[in-house]
Order: sequence, then C-alpha cells, then structure tokens
Amino acid sequence: MKKVLMYSGGWDSYCASFIHPDAKKLYINFHTPYSEIEMKNLPADVEIQDVDLQRYALADGYHIPQRNAIMALIAAASVMPDAERDLDPEIEVYICGVKEDATAPDKSPYYFSCLSLLASMFGTNGNRFNVNVKGFFDYDKITMWEMAGKPDMRNIISCYKGENCGKCLACKRRLLYLDHIYPGEYDIDSKAIIRELEENDWIVNERILARERQNV
Repeated sequence: MKKVLMYSGGWDSYCASFIHPDAKKLYINFHTPYSEIEMKNLPADVEIQDVDLQRYALADGYHIPQRNAIMALIAAASVMPDAERDLDPEIEVYICGVKEDATAPDKSPYYFSCLSLLASMFGTNGNRFNVNVKGFFDYDKITMWEMAGKPDMRNIISCYKGENCGKCLACKRRLLYLDHIYPGEYDIDSKAIIRELEENDWIVNERILARERQNV
C-alpha cells in the first residue's frame, strides 16, 4: 500500500506525520498568501509540487474552490507510477480533516468518500487503482496530539497570513488549544475566543468547552 499525507506543518498534519510515519509527505504550493512562509518551515523530507491556483481564490483571498479535491487527485497521482510498478493498487491519501472540521462542505466523511470514488476511476492496461481518501474525523485536535505522542506544538504555524498573526480565526483557535495543553503559558481571553469561533460557526473542542464551564 502506498500512503500520502498532505502536509502543511499545521497542527493536524504535524500530528498525523507521527501517527503515519511511513506516509510520503506532500505539500502543494498553491501560491496562497501564506504559502511562502509555510514552505520555509517544511521539514526536508516533504515533497513540494507547484500548482498556482491563487488566481482562483475567493474574495477573502485565502479559500480556493475544490482545493481538497485537487490535493487528493494530485496526491494519488504522485504514487500511481510506484503502485503500478509494484503491482500494488492500494493507495491511501490522508487529508487532515478532524472532528472540528466535519461541518465544512469540502472536508467531511461524505466528501472524502466521493473523492475516493473519483480518484479510483483511473487505471491503465485494464488495471484500476483503489484510492481511499481519509481524514481523521473520529478524533479531535487534542486527541490527535495525544495519539501523536504529545509532540511540542508551540511553534506550529496555523494562520491565514502564514505568520501566526494572532488575530485571524485560525490563530485564535490555535492559541485556544495551546492554552489547553500548556496551561498557564498563554495570556488569552478564552471565553472571548470561544464566542468568536462559535459566532463564525467554527466547532470548539468539547474538552475545552468543559473546562470553561468548570471555570465559570
């Protein structure tokens, strides 16, 4: 079986790299506003492919339509020559969707199952590849961190600007999780962050919510 992990160096993919150490790490440079900073922080064993899709970004400048579908197809294609050579049609592609992401239209178990079907439609010489696009929807971000062996997350970059600005929603959620796993190290207003995330329909981890209820 060939395994590919879509790797950005963010919370989820960093943890996933410990959970699936045998997976090939792949980063696709879509030329987003944060791509250059992400690439500067990638480990040496990450393969980078250049696909400039920033011209198709939506009005916010960050979201590229069908980005996860494009990643899944490129990831599967990147190992198909080796799979064909080894007569091993089984391919797993890991895109780091977790429990908190499951409401996103293009990051859900159903969407990934559709991608699996689409990616498996390609074959040569009468042979077909069996591609399984997988997320981590049974697990939340804290559980992923625990499954990974609790690696140091303090320098993880999860930011729409790529620089840990501390102001975007991705940054605020990252700080909320860091405050949870490293109590006392971060001076944040957790209640205000939770309120802002929920107002924007972002799912907040149940363990964090339970801790906030205890602190009332």
